[in-house]
Amino acid sequence: MAHEKLVASFPVLSITSSNIVTQRTLTSRAHLQVVLTDYLDSTLIDNLTYNVESNIELHSGSHAIVKGYIRGQSVTQCLDSISPSNDSGFDLIIMSDLVFNHSQHDAPLNTCDLALASPSSETSPSPALLVFYTHHRPHLAERDLDFFRKARELGWICEEIVTENFPAIFPEDPGEEEVRATVHGWRLRKPRPSGS
Repeated sequence: MAHEKLVASFPVLSITSSNIVTQRTLTSRAHLQVVLTDYLDSTLIDNLTYNVESNIELHSGSHAIVKGYIRGQSVTQCLDSISPSNDSGFDLIIMSDLVFNHSQHDAPLNTCDLALASPSSETSPSPALLVFYTHHRPHLAERDLDFFRKARELGWICEEIVTENFPAIFPEDPGEEEVRATVHGWRLRKPRPSGS
């Protein structure tokens, strides 16, 4: 992972579409506590569980928990999966391939607002949300970016940190192939309290 300092030894929440790359990135690190989520659908959860059990070798002190979760709802069960006494939140949330669902931008932002730990001292890493996506429908790219405009309106600090080209997953799909093959990664943070 190019930005390894973003993934250290702390609780991590993944809200993805059964993204095995995200799973591998997270659980290949030592001493991580990872909660991987997808919608409350038995097929999706069974697939996510199978991917974790079949493809990931957990390192010392790490554990991964798969949970069904409806984005935007209470995060208590996700927090309790790490520790029943964890009321401080996750230090890292990874969101993958969700910004194309324009009508649902509010739900993951609400989840992240509820689940992300609050920033503390200037010396500690700032809790962050990492968002990865491609523009599946290039003619709707501006609507994808509404996610970040909405996040800024809600007080998030947003910065694009990764742009990388890969072969298009569905080369026969309509729209400019280079746009569809470009993966974007953003880091979102909440401002530190004044005086920190």
